[in-house]
Order: sequence, then C-alpha cells, then structure tokens
Amino acid sequence: MNLAGSAIVLSDASALQATLTASADSTIVSAGALQVAGSVTGSARLALTSASSTVFGALSVGGALSLTSPGAVTQLAATALKVGGVTTVAAEGQAVTLANTANDFGGLVTVNAASVSVRDTNALNAALTAGSSSSVVAGGALSVTGKISQGDLTLGSGGLASIGALEVAGALALTSTGAVSQTGDLLIGGAASVAASGQSVSLVREGNRFGGAVTVAGAAISLRDSDALSLSLAASGSTTVTAAGALSVSGATSGATSGQPKKPDVLPVDTAPKKSAEPKKAEIGRAHV
Repeated sequence: MNLAGSAIVLSDASALQATLTASADSTIVSAGALQVAGSVTGSARLALTSASSTVFGALSVGGALSLTSPGAVTQLAATALKVGGVTTVAAEGQAVTLANTANDFGGLVTVNAASVSVRDTNALNAALTAGSSSSVVAGGALSVTGKISQGDLTLGSGGLASIGALEVAGALALTSTGAVSQTGDLLIGGAASVAASGQSVSLVREGNRFGGAVTVAGAAISLRDSDALSLSLAASGSTTVTAAGALSVSGATSGATSGQPKKPDVLPVDTAPKKSAEPKKAEIGRAHV
C-alpha cells in the first residue's frame, strides 16, 4: 500500500505492508505483521506499532522513530534505515536485527529486546537492554550503555569508544580504532578484551568489576578493578593498573608500568608489595617492560 500526504494516520485490522511519503508526524498501527518503507521528511516523527513481526524496508525519518513490536524486528537486505532523531525499539523477548551497513541513526538508539544487533555507518549512541548475546557496530565514534542480563556483548567502533554504565553477564569484546574511555561503571561477569592498537585505553572508575580475565592492547593503558584482577597487556605506552584485591599481570609493555594491588601502595610490576602494607600479593607473569 502506497500512502502519501502531510500527516498519515493509519490503523489496519490485519497485517500491513506500507510505503509512506509524509511531511508531518505520522502513526501506523498494524494488528498483524508490519512491513514499512518510505520517507517522513523534515523533523516529523514516525510512530509504529505492530502486533507481530516488523520488517523495515528502505526508510528515512527526519525526526524520531518509535516502534513497539511483540515479534522479531528485522530489515530487508540491501536497505537502509536512516533516522535524524532518536530511535526507540521496544521488542521485549524478541530479536532485533538492524545490522545493514548503510543504516544511519542521528540520535540516541534505545533498544529493549531479547537480543540486539545494530550497525551504524557513522557515529552511534546506543542504550541497550537485552536478555542474550548482542552486538553493536559503529563506523564512527561509539557510545554505549545498558545491561546484557545473559550472554556476551560485542562492540566495534570506527572512532572513539565511550562506555557509560554497562553491565554484561558474560564476556565483553571491544575493538576500537580510537581511544577508549568510560563515563559509567563497567561490570563484566566473564572475560573482557579491548583491542585499541596505538590508542589510549582508560577504564579507571572505582566501581569497575571484571569477573574474568582481562586482555587489553593499546598505547597508554590505565585500568582499575574494585576486586581481584587478572590482566594480560600489550601496551606501547605507559601503563597503570589498580586492583582492590589480588593482582596478576602478564604480557608486554614498552613504557613505564605500575601495578597497585591495594591502595595506597603503587608498585612497579616487577616489585613485590611491601610487607608493612600487607596487601594481597600481586602475581606478576611475564610482563616485559
């Protein structure tokens, strides 16, 4: 069905396939599955409600996009979803797959689903609530917050990577071509790996907690854990590591390196803790400085 007008408001008692051309705020409601494509120009918003699965074709929305779907959310191959404003997808218990390479989200993308796979050809700001393994990839800078209650999280950034308050029950894997930093605590239940070759990695909030082994590759690296920490390094710059519990460090660094198993002592990685401080012993593997 082709629909053209200023503001489009449509409700269908069954499944609906619609192509829109609108210039004002529009609303589409389907009592069955929904497939939508077209354009909503200017700063106009588009609100979508599906009673089943939802499929995006080539769709451009100048303002905000919101979708409520009790079924899986996907997009047709070789199409792009372009949204100028914020994007909100509520598909609790379902898979959301918006991973086409030409997608472009201009504002915050908020997704609540069972699993999430989102890709943006440019910078991406994402807030996730997911019940299983998920992935987020940005062609530019990446900012991500949220909670993965089961499974792993894979992140890819084509620029700076900024991590807000983020909790992952399983493993976290981040690959970034730019510097890595954080604005909120990072809580990881499994292993964590950060690959940012030639870039600084600064994950130093006191509330950080890494439940598994941590592997970091970068230039200057600063890392803090509110508990015990097992770390493998590949650093081309200075490195500082702080753990409130036992500290084990291995790997290779070419800059100055210090390890802190328990404050206030700051120790080089090849020096044992002072007996007077009685911190938990730092197990240092093959850290070549």
